[in-house]
Amino acid sequence: LGSDMSGLVRLSGWEDGEFVTKELSSLDRWTTQMATSLTVDIDGHSIHLEQDPHSPLIGGYIWDASIVMAKYFEKIPRESITKKTFVELGSGLGLVGIALAIMGGNVVLSDLPSVTGKLRINVDKNVGPSNTARVVDLAWGDPLHDPTIKELASPPPDYIIAADCIYSEAPIADLAHTMNKIAGPATVVLVCSELRNRDAMQLFLDTADTYFTREAMPFPLDMPAEHIHFWKLQKKR
Repeated sequence: LGSDMSGLVRLSGWEDGEFVTKELSSLDRWTTQMATSLTVDIDGHSIHLEQDPHSPLIGGYIWDASIVMAKYFEKIPRESITKKTFVELGSGLGLVGIALAIMGGNVVLSDLPSVTGKLRINVDKNVGPSNTARVVDLAWGDPLHDPTIKELASPPPDYIIAADCIYSEAPIADLAHTMNKIAGPATVVLVCSELRNRDAMQLFLDTADTYFTREAMPFPLDMPAEHIHFWKLQKKR
């Protein structure tokens, strides 16, 4: 699991046949994705996440941008979160949505049906029985999920968030279309993503720019991370 560091993420997993625990003070997804469990401290709360380092699913393990986005919300005024409504697209393990629920937001976390099993486990473990966080199945661009999109848009949430959802050209235009269908005129859309596929990134931006204005967001961590991009989108008027 790499060399010892401290401060950002605590990890547990197998290394050379031994079960070890390490800490990281910088973003290092090659290390975090080898862990079987990890802990991220947000706003005085320890969020514990289970993951499968051998998962064939993109949403089966942690990605750097979810840590960045969770830390962003930790730093902003609490009134920007408390009692606000959030829809998270591509929640994966659920770090950002769980952090928001713990900090007082009302959150709907969503992902593919193949991912939401582990997502529900992590939400139940960290948030518990609560009406502040719920999990729904949602596949962007699948007509079978149009009723879910309609529900999420009625009324439009205060925020739509997506962390590390830009990785392949195949679903990425549908991500932007889904954001547009759910967002209202006042909805703030926050997108944080590692640059993994330039063509996918450009396709997302080109599609999103037809619906939304876009501005770059400040990076919330005091560390180098040129591979992470962070934007705020709002519907064009």
